Amino acid sequence: MKKPVFSPFWALILSSLCFSGCDLLRLSPFEVLSWNPGEGFMEEPGNIEVSVLLSHDPDRLSVERYFSLSEDGTNLEGDFLWKGERIYFIPRAPLEQNHEYVISITADAKDSGGLSMDRSFEGSFSTRPPVSRPKLVSVFPEDGGTMTQVRGSIRLEFSEDISISSCTDSVSLSPALQGIWISYKPDTAVFIPAEDWKPGTCYTLGIQSSLKGKTGLSMGEERSVSFTAGTDREKPFLAGAWRIDGMTETLLQADDGEGNTVNSGWGKTSVLLLRFPEPVDVLSVKQCLSCEAVSGLVLEAESLSGTELRFSLKEAPLWGSRFIVRLGEGVTDAAGNTSTDSFVFTFCADGESSRPPVFRGIRFPMAPGDPLNYMPRSYTASDAYAGLPLTAEIYHYPYKVDVDSWIELYFETSGGASIDPLEIARCFRVEATNGAVSFNPRMVVDENFSISEAVSEWENYRRLEVRGILINSVSSGVVSFVIDSGFLDSNGNTGEEYRLPLLK
Repeated sequence: MKKPVFSPFWALILSSLCFSGCDLLRLSPFEVLSWNPGEGFMEEPGNIEVSVLLSHDPDRLSVERYFSLSEDGTNLEGDFLWKGERIYFIPRAPLEQNHEYVISITADAKDSGGLSMDRSFEGSFSTRPPVSRPKLVSVFPEDGGTMTQVRGSIRLEFSEDISISSCTDSVSLSPALQGIWISYKPDTAVFIPAEDWKPGTCYTLGIQSSLKGKTGLSMGEERSVSFTAGTDREKPFLAGAWRIDGMTETLLQADDGEGNTVNSGWGKTSVLLLRFPEPVDVLSVKQCLSCEAVSGLVLEAESLSGTELRFSLKEAPLWGSRFIVRLGEGVTDAAGNTSTDSFVFTFCADGESSRPPVFRGIRFPMAPGDPLNYMPRSYTASDAYAGLPLTAEIYHYPYKVDVDSWIELYFETSGGASIDPLEIARCFRVEATNGAVSFNPRMVVDENFSISEAVSEWENYRRLEVRGILINSVSSGVVSFVIDSGFLDSNGNTGEEYRLPLLK
């Protein structure tokens, strides 16, 4: 038999296969085909899906080992989920706004055949809005200017919304003066001194580059402003507005110009406080102040001038309604300087102490003559036209017989307010069509109830018990438990009419 003969050409081919077999088997590179969420800014971090689609069937443990998601340079912990060649990364803590994120898979990751990636993969996205660094737009007093008021305020306006806490940490005054920084507009910081400026003294305001905006970006450059305490040539301006509730002061936010800034929490005893850095003419403030959607404002203390002016409403607004207070330009100070700024404050009358009492439901005994088991039934305000099974059994409601019975009423009130039983005695009644029943109330109590325990999950509601005589009839009809409008709680809030119809 003839021996096979190999030419030099085939020997060369076999030699190439032996030394480079792995490369010849690499028909396509092991790489990332696509990834989510993609480059750029992501507005809603809670909806972000982090996933990577690989080109080959992966060695899952290998890919997980060399996968990472970092937040501002710190790797996040999380869990993995696979669907075919796509790996999903589920962070154990939700992604947040104002951060930079980087997805990475190093080249050490392998597919199921042991083939590693040609190169590492990296993709980045951001939840930080694409805004610029905050810049100082204006300052009062201006550089080289004069602080004309004995306790005048410093005002800084920026190109972006700023963090007032960062302003406190990053702004210094030399020589030092005690005071606080506040912000009544997102892009404005005001320093209110707690002591007088020293006449003739030159003060230097140092603003560090580390001062940050609300997005977390810093100024990136230092600024310095100098002024001298001296003569009054400056216009008065509003240093801030507050809502006063007893001893509590709440700083108000001026409208952002789009109607999105609402100051909630206004109650019937709330007072509007306007503070100015210098005494202003009270009459000029009253002329510049207007109120929309309510009856008007009343200055609490009459005086010719002042730095703090308090206003109350002539009438309490409806619960949940909104009203607007405007302060226009034209406020004057003792030197005759006139303000040129105007402000709009939007309020919501939803203060807890002003919330009216709300009827939540009743409890009614089906067997009032059986002290061992009253067979009570509860009905909420939403159970309209549910069944009211008044049977004629001996311990229940025999026909045409006077039966001592009771009805529990439950109300949700604001701030722990109570309801006077006399108010319920005045406003409560039972109506029935077709003469189905009649109920004659005799007394209303708010203690020593027929059943000591309140209805489950209604323990925090105010409970009153109406005791009286109920007469059942053979007729069917609609039995309505009615509370007329006008009943008051201990906070003076007025309840609306409530009607709970049930079918007998």
